[in-house]
Amino acid sequence: MQAYRLQQQRLLWKELEKLNTPVVIMDAFKRGILSCDPHVKCLAQSVQTEMDDTSTVASSESIASSFQLTREAVSEQETQLGWDNFHHGRISMRWQEAFYQECLSQQRWADKRLWAASVVRCMLKYSHSLLTYRCALLHSCTKEESHQIISTHLQQEVSSAYEVFSRDPFVIPYDACHNFHPPLAHCLTQDVDSLQYFLKSYGLAIQRQDTIWAQQLQEAKQFFFPHYPLTQTQSVTDDDCTLTSTISVDSVVPLLWGLSV
Repeated sequence: MQAYRLQQQRLLWKELEKLNTPVVIMDAFKRGILSCDPHVKCLAQSVQTEMDDTSTVASSESIASSFQLTREAVSEQETQLGWDNFHHGRISMRWQEAFYQECLSQQRWADKRLWAASVVRCMLKYSHSLLTYRCALLHSCTKEESHQIISTHLQQEVSSAYEVFSRDPFVIPYDACHNFHPPLAHCLTQDVDSLQYFLKSYGLAIQRQDTIWAQQLQEAKQFFFPHYPLTQTQSVTDDDCTLTSTISVDSVVPLLWGLSV
């Protein structure tokens, strides 16, 4: 891992140099990036020594103002933002001013915003390469192997969906059955995006079918169940007394079409 990190750092230095990054700012970047790596602190100290030497040269060449802006950018990056966030593209706005002042001292023009955006892009590329390599070491798989694992998992889910549909075709609405018209063998040969689209459509179809069943169940209950109470009165007349009995249909719970009310 350390050898790979050093290799990526060399590539990062070259990318920053292609952006015409001034030496003072370049040394500050190196010191901050290396400070996050405990294995190369000695190299970071050597870079700090070079930066201190540059301070003397800067004063002798009357460009102390640009170097002061660089120190302010370093201070803000360390105290407020942190060099760990610098790896993820969160840089101080003072770096633009320091870069612009350095360009003026060298009598050359450059777009400070374009330069800052290019620095962010380089740092994101650097951190992404380290993260990808670290994940490959931890999980013992490359990008191709990860893609194969995802594809195998999706194929298993698609096979399970075909099995459920073969047992119960009414698990999805009729207008969604066309998704299962291609044979399973043909469906499994598709790419990852097609498999994900199939599973998403299948899940939405199941939800829509559940909604349809719930609506039909409620409509069946309302159709078979009376809307108002029905009573039946029976009178039995005798010589001495009259007996009246009332039977309410509401007291009887009907079971119609397998539906309980």
